[in-house]
Amino acid sequence: MKSLLFFWLTPKFKSRKFFYSHLLIAATIIAGENFQFAKPAQAQASLSCNNIYVSVKSGSPTNTYPTGQQIHQLDWTNGTLGLQIGSNITGVTGGIGINPTSKLIYYIDGNGGSGYGSPAVGRIYSFDGSSSSAILNTIANPTTEHQVGIDLSGVLWTTKYNADKYLYSYTPSTNTVSAKGSITAASNGTEWTALAEGDFAFDKNDQMWFVSTYNSQIAIWTINRTTRAATRVGNYGSITGTNHVVTGGAFGPDGKLYIGTSFGHIYKFDTTASTLATVSTTTGSTITDMASCMYPPISISGNVWRDQDNSAQNTFTNIKTGSEIGTNGGGLNAFLIDANNKVIASSVVNTNGGYSFPKISGNQSGLRIRLSTTSANVGTTAPTASLPSNWINTTPLEISNLNAGTSNITNQDFGIEQLPNTTALNPPSQTNPGGTTQVQVATLAGIDLEDGPLGSGKKFKIITLPTNGTLYYGSTAVTAGQTISAYDPTLLKLDPNDGTLTVSFTYASVDAAGQEDPTPATVSMAFTIPDNGPFSSCPAPAYISQGASNNAVKLYSVDLSGGGLSAISTDNIPNGINGIGFNQKDGYIYGMNTSSTNAKLLRLDKTGVATELGTVTGLPMVVTMLVMLILMVCCMWLWAILQQFMVLILPPSLQII
Repeated sequence: MKSLLFFWLTPKFKSRKFFYSHLLIAATIIAGENFQFAKPAQAQASLSCNNIYVSVKSGSPTNTYPTGQQIHQLDWTNGTLGLQIGSNITGVTGGIGINPTSKLIYYIDGNGGSGYGSPAVGRIYSFDGSSSSAILNTIANPTTEHQVGIDLSGVLWTTKYNADKYLYSYTPSTNTVSAKGSITAASNGTEWTALAEGDFAFDKNDQMWFVSTYNSQIAIWTINRTTRAATRVGNYGSITGTNHVVTGGAFGPDGKLYIGTSFGHIYKFDTTASTLATVSTTTGSTITDMASCMYPPISISGNVWRDQDNSAQNTFTNIKTGSEIGTNGGGLNAFLIDANNKVIASSVVNTNGGYSFPKISGNQSGLRIRLSTTSANVGTTAPTASLPSNWINTTPLEISNLNAGTSNITNQDFGIEQLPNTTALNPPSQTNPGGTTQVQVATLAGIDLEDGPLGSGKKFKIITLPTNGTLYYGSTAVTAGQTISAYDPTLLKLDPNDGTLTVSFTYASVDAAGQEDPTPATVSMAFTIPDNGPFSSCPAPAYISQGASNNAVKLYSVDLSGGGLSAISTDNIPNGINGIGFNQKDGYIYGMNTSSTNAKLLRLDKTGVATELGTVTGLPMVVTMLVMLILMVCCMWLWAILQQFMVLILPPSLQII
């Protein structure tokens, strides 16, 4: 009996985990069959990557099975132990990890005891919560324990418990062990070599972390498992007391690194802010190791399509039709966002519309994908949804309620399209036809990235109407806001008001998706009236109009010195002109045409060509008009002479004003 007890207390057992566990086993043997452990509630493992698991040796629960330590769920929010996961763990666990694919616990036992062979080896097992497997493989030259962690692909990584920290990997799918070499630190090498107790943990980005104890502080490092280079993150907190050391580390579902100690204390380290917080100092058990798993990484991908016909109709179905291609609109980002509106991953949308988030932790719910022109870093608040200028969305700009499992997610597609541009039109000035005569409107035009040139056969919308003319499509006057489908340029005409003026209206191109240009263009059509110049300024000859029985009227000039008449107009001016007058200010003759109840105001140039300037309502059929804007003050004396001259020489058949 003494020799047995002496065996368990020999100094060669330097590991506290190993020593405490074997001491309890020895006590069980000494007590004999009358010693019984009260077993707490236990369950076959239903392991999840949403939990943290710990192995404990004593405390509450107070019992440790003779065949190994207990494994429990850990409530990472308050540091208390939960449901025990199974029993019958073969050997003494020197380090545990959880495979994210199989959800099995893998562990390596420590050096010593029977069955280790000569030379001794560390043995690798799996545990399903009910029973351990047979020995899967071995690691040569083990120490009393090993730090163990399993990466996102399911590969187990372990080091020996000594200064050289020789790194091994174990791949379950092929049941192979690979010796990688010692982990070294280019900086703080002395501190790295001094680290002993500790644990590996892998975050959601598959980064390997190492936690240990140095100078009564929690030492935190990262490891590049390809180069086996260790980088010191820092030393944090204060853990004091005899044999009080860091024994476990695992990442929680919240992305924080949880750290356990031999005194059962639980701490939480924020890897982004590099801050340490205490979770609990009353776990009640000596923690010998901790483990968690991140679900295998998956990829999430999709495309941004140029939905030129708006087939999506603001849904996520039927986005790409026909030969539509992908696009990034000239500059677009895709963001994967969590429930707190924080960026999990970002991807620049390629020119062909493709985007991808290649390494995303599985088993996440409530994710969103958002498009934006704004950049943002991982961990920051996600920017608002936006598109490049002159682009619109045909689907929502955010995919919501996306759940990530264990398989890659594809076809997370969006639809956008570029708005058309409308061409401003300024055709050459033309003669105003007067009256109700219509003229052809210049051909409407535009351009659309998806549809190409816009013109005949396309769709246009008349936004505003002219204020000094009437626009017609076919025989019907156009209304503001009217959309013209299958546009025929020959049907769009304009009846300008009489006179010299510019008639303007605005219109917008409409593309195949039914989207109109938000910045309409203007059509400006200039019209002039024939103008052969004014008459001579005052003093000038007198002018008379002569009407015949057929109401044909011509304009004559009168030689006041000799009474001769000279025809000015070679063609008849409008019928029924009933009075003329000379405007000294501009040198034109003005008259009234009273062939109907709506008299028209006329202007006569020096060749006798008449231009209608407007309509005056309410005048009688015959107007005796002495002077229209009469001869101005400087020429009043000419009017008196003209009156006398007309009485003497003109026959009654002439209408003289």
